[in-house]
Amino acid sequence: MINIPDLFTLLSQILLVFLQSEIPQPADGFDPTSRAAAVEAHAALVDALDGETPDHILIKPFLIADRDLGEVLVLGEMTGMILGDPVEFFVITDMSGQDYEALLTTWVTPSELHEALEFIGLSPGGAVNTNAPRLWPRGDPVDASLILQLEEDLPPGYLPVNEWITRPDGSVMEDMPWVFTGAPMLPHPQIEGKKVYGADQFSPHSIAATFNLHNTMFDLPVQGGKTQVYGTFLRNPALETRHGQPVILRLRPTPAERRRPEKDHRLSLTSADTEPLERLIESAQDAESTLFWVTPDFGPDLTLADLRGFANKLMVLEQQEDQIRIEPPVAGQLYYQAFAPPERFRDRSRRPSQPLEIHLHREEEGFRAALFEIQELWDETRTPRLVEERRDLETPADWLAYLEENDPLIRVLFVFAPNDTRHHELNEWLSPVYSLFPVIYVYGQD
Repeated sequence: MINIPDLFTLLSQILLVFLQSEIPQPADGFDPTSRAAAVEAHAALVDALDGETPDHILIKPFLIADRDLGEVLVLGEMTGMILGDPVEFFVITDMSGQDYEALLTTWVTPSELHEALEFIGLSPGGAVNTNAPRLWPRGDPVDASLILQLEEDLPPGYLPVNEWITRPDGSVMEDMPWVFTGAPMLPHPQIEGKKVYGADQFSPHSIAATFNLHNTMFDLPVQGGKTQVYGTFLRNPALETRHGQPVILRLRPTPAERRRPEKDHRLSLTSADTEPLERLIESAQDAESTLFWVTPDFGPDLTLADLRGFANKLMVLEQQEDQIRIEPPVAGQLYYQAFAPPERFRDRSRRPSQPLEIHLHREEEGFRAALFEIQELWDETRTPRLVEERRDLETPADWLAYLEENDPLIRVLFVFAPNDTRHHELNEWLSPVYSLFPVIYVYGQD
C-alpha cells in the first residue's frame, strides 16, 4: 500500500499528466475529445489508492476531494466559446449543450460534486426561487480557480475564475466568491413520487452560473436574473485556450478573513410600533460588515394598512442597505412584498394580463368575498374590452373548492380588502391557495 506522502506525490503527477495531455485528432468518423485523458486520469487515481481510500480522501468519477487540504479538484476541459462573448455559465456538465456560453465543461455528476463539497465541510443554502420566494442566493462561499497550462513551455498554474471574465468596459471582473446554493431536488420526469438532483437531470445542467438560477449548484452573491445580467460578463480575450484543453477546477472554502459575517434575524412585528425595525437598523450599523438574513414575522392583529407600511419600509431598507437580505416568509404567511404591490396594476387597463381578483368585504357575521374573472375581448381598435364575471363566495372553503375544479391559467392573484382588515383575517382566506399562486398582490381599500 502506498504511504500518504508518496500518495500525494503520485496524485499530483497523475493530474499533471492530465493537464499536459494532447487533444486527440479525429479519425475515421470518430470524434474523440480530451475526455479520454480524463477517463485515464480517473482510472489512475483509483489504481493509485489500491482500493483503500484514506478517510480524508474522496474519489468520484473525474473528481478528488481532500478534507485535510479543504479542496475539491474537478477534471474538465475548456470550451471553444468566442473570446469576448457573453459568459452565462462558469461551469456546465457535458450534458448541457451550452458550451458556446460557458467557460468550461466537466464530466462530473453534479450530485457527486455536491457530496464532495459536503465531504470537505461545506454546507449548501438555497438557490434563488421565485416560488418560495427566495430572492437572494444563500450558502457557504467558495473560492474557485482554474489549473491549466497557459503556455507550452511553462508548468500549469492557478488563475482565479474571475480573471477569465471581463466587464463591458474591459476591466477584469471583481473577485467574488461563489455561493454554494446546491441544486434543488426536483420531481423525476418519468417516475412518479421520485425526486432527482436537478442539475443531474434537467437543462441547463449548470454547476456555476453568472446569473440567479434555481437549478444550479453555485451562484454569485448578488441579485440578477438572466435578462438583467446578460452581456455584463464577457470571456476575457487576453486569455486564449484551445478548444477541449484539459483544465482542473479547484474549489476551496473562502478563508474566514475574506468572508462576511452572517447573522439570522427574526423580525417580529406585532403592532404598528416601528421599534423592532429601528433596532435592526441599529444592529446593522453597529456591525458594519455583517450580513443580516432577515425573516419578517407579521403578527395576527396587524391591519392591512400596518402591513403595507412595514412592507414599504422593508423594501427601502433592502434596496439601500447592503447588509440586509430578506428571507422567505414564515410558514403560513405571504412574502412581505405582497403588501406593497405595483400601484399601476390596481387599474385593469394597465395590466399585461388579467389574473383572478378576489375582493373581501366585511359583513356583520364576518368576511365574504367576490371572485372576479376578467376576459379581454379584442377587436380592430387594438384596445381590449374587459368583461368581468363575478362569483360570490361565502367561506374560504367555497373559494378553495372552486379553484380545485377551475385550475387558473395565470398563477397570479390580486386581492382587494379594507385597510382595517387584520392579518389573521387575510390569512383565513388566502393561506389555502398559497401553493397555487406564487405571486399575490394585496391592495388596500378605504
